[in-house]
Amino acid sequence: MINFLKKIRENALKKKKLKRYFSYAIGEIILVVTGILIALQLNNWNERRKLENRKELYVQLIISDLQSDLKDLETKISFAKQDSIKLSQLKNRISSSEATVDTLINIYRTDFNPRIASAVDYNTTTIDALEASGDINLFPPEIIAPLTNLQKRRRADFEYAVQNLEQYKLSINMVVKKFPAQGFHGSMAASSPMAKKVWDNIDEADFISDINGLITTKFITVQLYLTSTRIIEKKTKDVLEQLKLFSKNL
Repeated sequence: MINFLKKIRENALKKKKLKRYFSYAIGEIILVVTGILIALQLNNWNERRKLENRKELYVQLIISDLQSDLKDLETKISFAKQDSIKLSQLKNRISSSEATVDTLINIYRTDFNPRIASAVDYNTTTIDALEASGDINLFPPEIIAPLTNLQKRRRADFEYAVQNLEQYKLSINMVVKKFPAQGFHGSMAASSPMAKKVWDNIDEADFISDINGLITTKFITVQLYLTSTRIIEKKTKDVLEQLKLFSKNL
């Protein structure tokens, strides 16, 4: 079209028809400008489409991360709930009017499980990348706020859980050094001659105090763990639902 107008313009110039020449020159300019504007619009559209595609990819990655976290949370909460029930039963046995030192020895050596649910190692890679790159701003405020709040809460929860678990491990180590038993990492075999010698010469009052303290410490640690992880589980489910709804509207 531009070449066609150019030829007409050149012919008009040769025939000294200036009015016609300028008319076609203006038409040619308009076509060029229109072409540039269309190209810019297409480029802008392509850029917006790229951003939308990137945003959609981020959403799917975060959804996948949160779904994985939920499975981990559900598994560990279930373990902690069962642990809490067993600890309550042990505390009831210790508190029974029929309980003796032998009852406590049997609980410690055979029934007490020193294992405890570990801190949840949350999947934060995608959200970390969003925050570091600034791509978090691809999302509207109603998505950014719950995402960043959940991220902060999970970091704090992880640190809190690790601290509590470390305190519990210290309690175990102190007791195991004095009273060997099966199932405790690093403890001498409960059936060994050395272990028998320890058990034959225990201070009963000291033993009762230490074991009751250990069971109580674990019970409190488990309750704190359940409280914090249930809160995270609820917040994770809420954010997950928001993201799924947001994804449908992309």
